[in-house]
Amino acid sequence: MDERLTQYKPALTAYFDIHPGPEVDIQILLSRCPQFATLLIQNPTMCLPVLESAFAQGLSTTVSSSPQQLQLTNVPPCLKKRVSALRSKEAVGLMGVEGTVVRIGMTRMLEKVRQFECAKCNTTWEVTSKPEEQNRMVVPRACISRGACKSTNIREIKGSKKCVDYQTIKLQEQVSKLGVGSIPRSIMVILEGALVDSVKAGDDVVVVGTLIKCWKPVIKDVRCDLETVIQASSIRLKNVNGAARAMVTDDLRREFDQFWHAHHDTPLAGRDVILSSICPQVYGLFIVKLAVALTVIGGCAYVDDRGMKTRGDSHMLLIGDPGTGKSQFLRFTAELSPRAGLTCTAVKDGGEWMLEAGALVLADSITSHDRASIHEAMEQQTLSVAKAGLVCQLNTRTTVFAVTNPKGRRFDIILVLLDTVHKEDAVVAVYITETSKSADSMLGYESVLHKSFSADPTTEYYQHEHVILNHLVLTELATTPPPSTSPRNPSTAAPVSQQHTHISSQVVNAKQEDPMTSYPNGFRECWGDYREEEDLEVASQQLYKHQKSLPKLPVPSLADTCALYLQTVRPLTTDAEFVATKAAVEAFLKGPLGPVLQKRLEARAASRPNSSYLAEWWNTLGYLHVRDPVVFNVSYFFHFSDSVHLAQRSQVGRAASLLVASMAFRNQVASGTRPPETLGKGQTPLCSTAYKYMFNACRIPRRDADSYRIYDPSTHHHVVVMRHNKFFKVHQGPTPLSFLEWTSILTHILDVAGSIESSVGVLSSENRDVWADARTQLLADGNAATLRDIESAVLLLCLDDDAPTSRTDVSRALWHGNGRNRFYDKCIQLVVFGNGKAGLLAEHSMLDGMAMSVYADFILTGLHKQTIDLGDTTLTHAALVARLPAVTPLKVHMSAATLQAIASAERTFDATVAGHDVHVESFFGYGNHAIKSFQCSPDAFVQMAIQLAGRKHWGKSVATYEASQVRVFLHGRTETTRSCSSASHAFANIMVQTSPVDQLSVKVTLGLFYPLFIFGFYCLNNKQYCFFTAQAGLCRDACNAHVKYMKIAAQSKGVDRHLLGLRLCLQPGESAALFDDPVFARSKYWQISTSHLTHDLFDGWGWGEVVPDGVGIAYSIKKNSVHFNIACRKSIEGQPSVARSFGHLLEESLLEMRHVMEADQALKLTAKL
Repeated sequence: MDERLTQYKPALTAYFDIHPGPEVDIQILLSRCPQFATLLIQNPTMCLPVLESAFAQGLSTTVSSSPQQLQLTNVPPCLKKRVSALRSKEAVGLMGVEGTVVRIGMTRMLEKVRQFECAKCNTTWEVTSKPEEQNRMVVPRACISRGACKSTNIREIKGSKKCVDYQTIKLQEQVSKLGVGSIPRSIMVILEGALVDSVKAGDDVVVVGTLIKCWKPVIKDVRCDLETVIQASSIRLKNVNGAARAMVTDDLRREFDQFWHAHHDTPLAGRDVILSSICPQVYGLFIVKLAVALTVIGGCAYVDDRGMKTRGDSHMLLIGDPGTGKSQFLRFTAELSPRAGLTCTAVKDGGEWMLEAGALVLADSITSHDRASIHEAMEQQTLSVAKAGLVCQLNTRTTVFAVTNPKGRRFDIILVLLDTVHKEDAVVAVYITETSKSADSMLGYESVLHKSFSADPTTEYYQHEHVILNHLVLTELATTPPPSTSPRNPSTAAPVSQQHTHISSQVVNAKQEDPMTSYPNGFRECWGDYREEEDLEVASQQLYKHQKSLPKLPVPSLADTCALYLQTVRPLTTDAEFVATKAAVEAFLKGPLGPVLQKRLEARAASRPNSSYLAEWWNTLGYLHVRDPVVFNVSYFFHFSDSVHLAQRSQVGRAASLLVASMAFRNQVASGTRPPETLGKGQTPLCSTAYKYMFNACRIPRRDADSYRIYDPSTHHHVVVMRHNKFFKVHQGPTPLSFLEWTSILTHILDVAGSIESSVGVLSSENRDVWADARTQLLADGNAATLRDIESAVLLLCLDDDAPTSRTDVSRALWHGNGRNRFYDKCIQLVVFGNGKAGLLAEHSMLDGMAMSVYADFILTGLHKQTIDLGDTTLTHAALVARLPAVTPLKVHMSAATLQAIASAERTFDATVAGHDVHVESFFGYGNHAIKSFQCSPDAFVQMAIQLAGRKHWGKSVATYEASQVRVFLHGRTETTRSCSSASHAFANIMVQTSPVDQLSVKVTLGLFYPLFIFGFYCLNNKQYCFFTAQAGLCRDACNAHVKYMKIAAQSKGVDRHLLGLRLCLQPGESAALFDDPVFARSKYWQISTSHLTHDLFDGWGWGEVVPDGVGIAYSIKKNSVHFNIACRKSIEGQPSVARSFGHLLEESLLEMRHVMEADQALKLTAKL
């Protein structure tokens, strides 16, 4: 071993010159030597000396000075405890405790070991002080040798004492990680050796050690007392985000050097990169971020020839109106300075006075004496303490960062800019005054700044949330002391200064010179008209290369629509009703109003050469203007099949893999490199408009009519994770995180999420007007930045505690869950449960399920076939930690009004859930393969089974909706396929009639004797052959009619969208008998709403019913099975479940249809024989 270590001698020598002792990573030790690591964790008191001895022996010939004690670090998450959770059972093994140092004891010398010798037999032994007994050294009274020697003449061996530094600190739980109303607990920690004076009061630390019980001094007639303390093995500083703080290591220094080398020619562009990492959740405010950065980093103190010292640290007061992001800057500054807000106080403990960290909680209405102390810290950079004999003056590197609202009126920034000396300030002030009312008032000024200070004028000046420097680098940049040398103004700064003098002259013309940006405010506010975002569809990008060549949505002829309409309503009417409806249709077709409406609709289509006549109407009237909650009326879900890969079957592994795959797909969409969709063998291109609204998108609640926001994907890369109703923002740059990085991040979030709290997420399940009012209140409470982070995220990941097992339970949990750990306005929510089952919940307003299914197919197929790159899986723990981005808990300030709204929303949501019924019917009798053998379309065949089940349930045929996509046209979405036809009506009627032979006997006979029975029966009675043939023939006729209508709908020539457009073209005072006819309303009262989507890696999907007494049926047709998700309102209490009953009717209908089709096939075969 010595020979192998020789080559590392220089590195080891340099390491131990800086570090007092070797560090042992427990998790690495567990992976390399699990047996010993387990023993070390279970009994560190016995195993740690063995490990230290092994280190000392191995390094004895390599390192001249023997290192001090080992420091055990990075304990597994399961061994991390809170102070308040420590119990007596913890005093048997290794553990880690996080907290804040609130008190530092004096450094003492502790006699650790002393050797004694027997004067008679010369036996020597060591006596060690025991912390359990107040470190008392128990002197032996007699020789301890095993021989006959019982001498009491014991003497101490001179020079045998071994002493170490000794210190106690007080560790308190971090208040931020406690539940509401919890009191932070504290515990004493013993530091020895190199750990002494390694932390300061106010530091957030992680202590690894063992829990021991220390007896207090024993006094006669006084109850014995003991105290639990932690014997520390290592202690590490942490910042508020939980990442261990590091010194300015060679890696960090190298990163600094590489960064500035890359920006050698454009140093101000490098500065802009740093500023884009300052408080990234706040958009814009470049000057404020620059001031914050300079204030936090500080400058160099200057001492002149006379000895007069000028401080280099500045202070900052930020004044602004409520909701402008002042508190966000304050919090971010506190994150960069872990001891922000701390002072000190003198306290007495154990007969000694010592300094203890204290917090400057309130700074308003302070006394003049206290104000003088603060002024001393601000001006003189010192803090004087004189109490109980303690007279000291502490040097402080103090920067005061304060924010306030203006008093009495709005703060006017122009007053600050006006200066009687510099006329340029007046020019800028006038410009701001003239343009302050416009939405893009600052774009021109920022453009001038960009052109003046950036080497590349074509690049965007400010990239919101483009966090290139991670939080660790920023923290070290802010906390590393500045050099002692005086600053110098480099010669290269002269051109910058010269250009600054010309800025004011360019500001006046800035507005004319500045080109419009695609995302002027970091997002686009969408109101339902696809044309408004047309400029985002770059023709040179692969995804949108067919957009300009797509055909327009056609306006069908009025005669064809009227004829087709009469065919579809016939099974829904009586003879008398049909006569009246036919007359109304003929009057509409031949009268003056019908052709006029047709011309108006055609004119509308012609006026939209780059869109469709229907898109805006459909998006607004069908979705954004609807005031019903989205969760039960708009949202739909996909239930993903379980992963076959072991690493992806846990909650964390499943979520991490889905995020890696999602980011890969999202980056293809954002960059436009995603190949466009095509349909059929002819590879007909489909419209790609929907993809713009998939990621970084969210529906925004507003009074009367909602909007939809899509944020700039080039500057918004973060993901928001929900856990226990709390939001966590995961910062990441353009480079996607790996599977290992995501697993570490998600494990950290699970660890720090804490208890379940009230969540604003449930507000998004409310009526849209109610939610709009609640959102307005949240903005007034100062939550603008938090809401923006949620709404602008790539997607939302929901980590639930629930562990549903059955398909019905999973469907319920995906469709609505408990309402708290969701944000239903988000376009994509990935949901992963505690048992690893997963799916997604999608908001339907601006895009349909087919585009979302392409995304789901990409991630599921890629993960299943392992074609998606999960990143480097060989990273060491240290390398992984260094690469992890910041995770920021998003705080939500809740006023009394908001809390009341949340309570009301929870009651409404729970009542709505209680009134809904969901059932998954999985039919394994047959599937796609058998249906094709019946010479039927699988989709049409299942639709006829639904018609038959509906006929049995309601006793009549009802209006049935099936969605057909029309994305072969520009901005096309869906058309309705009316599944209920005269052919389906006839088929359902004949199936429910009593047959010439009892159906039950037919079912029983079908089996081994079925061919013989059919042959014999055919010979005895040819009428039964006719009956089965009639049933099968009507079934095929109904399937063919359905397929025919689907082809018409796919060409956007169905009746529903055309009639909707005609009705919307009516002007005030106009009316048409056709639209007032009760049959017209009945024909679009969709008691059965259906849609078909099949994927081998889907276990189901679904949505809600369309009308109160209807059912929503989502189905999948697989090779040997058919699966239905049935959602509806619950029936009267005590009655059977409607959804379950309808599911049984579907199973029964499919079985009966199989018997009919197989009997027809067998009879035809027998007839030929």
